[in-house]
Amino acid sequence: DGRPALDFGDTNALGFDRHSRVVEAYAVAARNCGIGSAGRGPYADDRRCAAVEERIAQWLGTEAAVLFPTAAAAHLGSLPALVNSQDVVAVDEAAPTSLHDAARLCRGGGVRSTVFAHDNSADLVRSLRAARPFRFALVAATGVSAVTGNSQSLAEIADAARRHDAVLFVDDTTSTGIQGRHGRGAALEELAGDTNALVIGSLAEALSCRGGFVGCSAAMKRQLTVRASAHTVAAPHAAAELAAIDAVLDLLHGDEYELRVARLRRNITHLASGAGRLGLAVLGGITPCVAVLVGDEETTLDASAYLLDRGFFVPPAIYPTVPYHTGMLRVHLTAGHGAAEVDALLGALAALQQYTALPGVDAYRLRAA
Repeated sequence: DGRPALDFGDTNALGFDRHSRVVEAYAVAARNCGIGSAGRGPYADDRRCAAVEERIAQWLGTEAAVLFPTAAAAHLGSLPALVNSQDVVAVDEAAPTSLHDAARLCRGGGVRSTVFAHDNSADLVRSLRAARPFRFALVAATGVSAVTGNSQSLAEIADAARRHDAVLFVDDTTSTGIQGRHGRGAALEELAGDTNALVIGSLAEALSCRGGFVGCSAAMKRQLTVRASAHTVAAPHAAAELAAIDAVLDLLHGDEYELRVARLRRNITHLASGAGRLGLAVLGGITPCVAVLVGDEETTLDASAYLLDRGFFVPPAIYPTVPYHTGMLRVHLTAGHGAAEVDALLGALAALQQYTALPGVDAYRLRAA
């Protein structure tokens, strides 16, 4: 209604979407090459794409990388491309929806699937033993949960996978650009050159570009580029999009990135600790999305509207994005937020507690149990 509001829904956590070098790289390529892309997948003139994939692999420290239109497309395209009816897919219960959707696609092709408890290598081993016999298994795990912000010990999961004829397929989209050396994500820091793993990351959100990627071995890349439908039939990235990705990769290796990510981490800690002191049930505290548990769907929508009326845009998350009756306010922090703005939001959350009853600090754990 024409009133200003502080934006806590912006997912461009590091502000690269407006960085002069990124915008200029995009503009120059758009002027020279147009804004569209020619051809599809492997049938396109993909020299620019191949160069960017090579840069992504160098950044990640993997042998190869495959670029997809989105991270969800990387899930939906890669998982079915790597298995057949002789194989088994084991999915982390905390994995994103698109990874569970990919498992359903696998089942449609005759592949058996099972689910194991998050951050529980013993339950993974139980699931794999129960699924015998199989040629090999694909363990689809998530590094940092997008819903709770909780991380798991991937080293233990990777060891269990290796001992039970399985390959690890890690969704690390939540931590891409935020954690790890030069923002390459948490999974690759922990797995450190493990050739028995594929890692899926996102170029969106923290890196402000379109696309997802798979960091993998050269052999895995050959299989994905031939069999992954989301790669072979999708329109490739336009030259302007590839130029923007290239510019962001340059920024990740500079001092400016370190300054921005340090500011972002301070903001995350500031909000998470402040909300905790208010007695709120806070999920996260590692990634730019810090969630405050509210409860049922109507109350969650009302809480978001209450904050907007007071000048704070905080988007709600309700079923099916999150479990039923586990609605939450998802605060997206950026490096551009100042300490005073975070304090102002904490003040608004304190006022929200007086307006409506909010769950206490143990509520999410009790509800999950």
